[in-house]
Amino acid sequence: MKEMPAILSYIIEEHLAVLLLWCSRYLYERLLPHWQGDYLVQTAAHFDFTPIERACANYHQRSSKGRGRPVNHTVPKMVRVLFLMYQANSSYRQTESRLRRDLLWRWFAGYALFAAVPDHNTIFLFEQYVRSHHPRLYFDTFLRQIDAQLPAERRRGQIGDTFAVLANAALEGPTRRLRHLCSQLLSLLDKHQPEAYELVISQVEAAFDEGRLFGWDEQVEWSDPEKRQARRQKTVLEALACRELVRPYEADLPPLQAAAALIDKMIADEFDLTWDEQQRLLQAVLLPAKKRGHLRICSATDPEATFRNHGPGKKDFGFNAAVAATDTGLIREIAAHSGSVGDVATIPDLLTAQKEHHDLQPPTLSFDQIAGTGKTAADVHHASGGQTKLIAKPMPSNKKDDTFTARDCSLSADGLCLTCPNGRITYRRYDTAHGDGWTFRLSPAQCLGCPLLVRCRGTSQQPTTPRNFFVSRHMAFFLTLLLYSQTDAFKVELKKRPRIELVIAHLVLFHGARQARFRGTAKVDYQLKMAGMAYNVKWWINRLRRQGQHQTRPSATLLPSVLPPA
Repeated sequence: MKEMPAILSYIIEEHLAVLLLWCSRYLYERLLPHWQGDYLVQTAAHFDFTPIERACANYHQRSSKGRGRPVNHTVPKMVRVLFLMYQANSSYRQTESRLRRDLLWRWFAGYALFAAVPDHNTIFLFEQYVRSHHPRLYFDTFLRQIDAQLPAERRRGQIGDTFAVLANAALEGPTRRLRHLCSQLLSLLDKHQPEAYELVISQVEAAFDEGRLFGWDEQVEWSDPEKRQARRQKTVLEALACRELVRPYEADLPPLQAAAALIDKMIADEFDLTWDEQQRLLQAVLLPAKKRGHLRICSATDPEATFRNHGPGKKDFGFNAAVAATDTGLIREIAAHSGSVGDVATIPDLLTAQKEHHDLQPPTLSFDQIAGTGKTAADVHHASGGQTKLIAKPMPSNKKDDTFTARDCSLSADGLCLTCPNGRITYRRYDTAHGDGWTFRLSPAQCLGCPLLVRCRGTSQQPTTPRNFFVSRHMAFFLTLLLYSQTDAFKVELKKRPRIELVIAHLVLFHGARQARFRGTAKVDYQLKMAGMAYNVKWWINRLRRQGQHQTRPSATLLPSVLPPA
């Protein structure tokens, strides 16, 4: 008799749970006719999340309380929650809050009216799994479904451009940056080998003041250049000593090796070191900005973020995002690179990724004038297997005078002879030191009596010297680009380029593509692909609305199942 209240309570709770689920489904069915024009209802009608659910099936979050049942936040629900987060450009906490109060979000994710929704940590853990195991999953899945519904989009020409993504890290000066890197190195040693850490710290304290390395109780007048240089030199000396003390423990610890390599790279890129005969450091001077290393570390918080330089007053610390879209605005590929990676260097990656993941090579790719060089045209040709034609305004010559260049000459089809503007032919061809082309030479005898002598050589070059013309290995590609730029078809294609600015503006304004959520190129690349996915889904739904093909009446298939299986 004493157990009866517990049994009755269990029976009431079980029946009440079923009743609440039924009430929840009934309410959703009554509200659905009023939601028919909503974007999420149309998304549920036209897109299938099953491929994403299958790919993430290995992600299982088990309840820690009794009977080993899965918790309420199943993979199908979490897949939709992550989709909602990027569609609304919300944080983990904002997503949790909106799931609690927004009935439409609850319906879309598959949560009953009175069911508990995932908290911000649960959402974070699921996204961490997706980012680590399937970084392209959402983007590729929805793009394939759009291609299946609209095959003509695959055959369209593409337009491309780049934009800056600001790093989720603060810039640091050389001294503070070096201290920060050393602190990270010692923290990793403490994490993986505590005993070795204690030994290294004791050696650090014996060799020099540890507080001086990390800036404790520092009294330095930074406005004084001499004191600033002296402090910087001491920091370099102590960082090198710390680096050597940790070196014996790096062998079997890749994270430690990576942290130590960052210190090595920063010192090599930033400082000019002077050593004596006993290999003792005499001087460490900060190099001029133009002589510092390529892709130099600017912040220890995010070592992969670098400066994106687009002219005076246009320097952004972060990443260079490249996007390729059809001329109707559908994003075909989007990727993140370190900020110092040039715009044209991102183009082959856009084409290679499309070939690898979607078996697609666009017929054309329009880009900014910075891409209008023979080398870029050659890179596009090789990356696409000759299937894609680069469309860009040819870059003008960088010569400051009006003398003739190789562009004014005629190169034979086999590339073995060059004809100057006056019709003189030379077969004298020499490879350049860098291997980027050839130097064709006309002798003074060939130039004797030429009526174009002054215009060809200018007034500074004597007529008794040979006349050299540099011909790039990509000259044929540039000439093709130049000839095509003079056609009416080129002008038509060029008019489509401004559409890419609208695509980038939408990504930046509505999907948070300007500010990095994460640190590291791979994670920022994942963020951009999720933003591209969100944009593409909206693009497709808006296209259907314009065509009058959106869902007009409620359908039972749109309702996620909230009732337990029979």
